[in-house]
Amino acid sequence: MDIRIRCFVRRLFLLTKSNLSVPMQLEVDSVYKTYGDRVILSDVYLSCIPGEIVAVMGRNGSGKSTLFQIMFGTLECEYSSVIINHKSITGRAYKTGSIAYLPQVSFLPLQFTVWQIIKIMVGKNSNLIDDPFIKRILFQKIRELSGGEIRYLEIRLMLMSKAPFVILDEPYRGLAPVVIERINQYIREASQTKGIIVSDHDYRSISKVATKILLLDDGWLHIPDADDLRKAGYPVTLATFDGHATR
Repeated sequence: MDIRIRCFVRRLFLLTKSNLSVPMQLEVDSVYKTYGDRVILSDVYLSCIPGEIVAVMGRNGSGKSTLFQIMFGTLECEYSSVIINHKSITGRAYKTGSIAYLPQVSFLPLQFTVWQIIKIMVGKNSNLIDDPFIKRILFQKIRELSGGEIRYLEIRLMLMSKAPFVILDEPYRGLAPVVIERINQYIREASQTKGIIVSDHDYRSISKVATKILLLDDGWLHIPDADDLRKAGYPVTLATFDGHATR
């Protein structure tokens, strides 16, 4: 069946089954992406609603970052369909203001101070300046910060954005365990009003916060069992696994 027909049929089914009380929903459907002769993503479907923390797992090079960039609208592919609140997005999704995206590499301008960044991105009246960790670096320039300090700031900015959906690509990189625990708490708090999609190789940390776990493997995104995750290199110890994290 042609990929566009599959996309139409799936959308028709989802609309007939949709819960009209859900205020917002993010979906990406029928994503197909190749690099040369290699198929990176094949008919990938992913959805998220406020209240969900969806973890996307997968080996290095499996296509997680590629999928996130396609969803955000900064990477083109052969075919994809991004739907926000049951409305297809014809342009780049980030222009709608509905998605905030934390890439793996830092995106903050090095010459700005932390205070300037906060004013620009979330407003000068944000309670982010009351964060003890932020207070002590508030007037330092981004170039003067450590990698962990920058990552912490970036995560907090994304979670405090007005976007109803947040994508976090390897947020724990460079963070100490105690800081990761704090970040997980902020993710839980943000998920009360936002849908969160997160990917990281730190399985133990991500499984503590995720409400749903998916695995991207050989171009396909699916709900894994424990064996699938173990084969992908994750330290799963559960005898059974149904795709939902246990907290």
